[in-house]
Amino acid sequence: MVEKDVPYLVHENAMARLERSIEKWWVAFIVMFVLFISTNIFWIYYEFQYESVTITNEVDTGNGDATVTGIGDITNGENEADNTN
Repeated sequence: MVEKDVPYLVHENAMARLERSIEKWWVAFIVMFVLFISTNIFWIYYEFQYESVTITNEVDTGNGDATVTGIGDITNGENEADNTN
């Protein structure tokens, strides 16, 4: 491959274009970073504006063998197939 000398003016023009491009990328990066932080702050504010509620189940079956198997599933130690009422 034959090497050719690049005129100084062409080199300076390419370097100036590269510097402008780098400046634009930095501005874009800073804008995106600010938007990223602001959207995270927005979602944190949105989630914390609601009150946190804890629900507990208190079961009194009289014989003490009630079990809580999941949210809202309360049994008295009996199988549902046994209840033919």
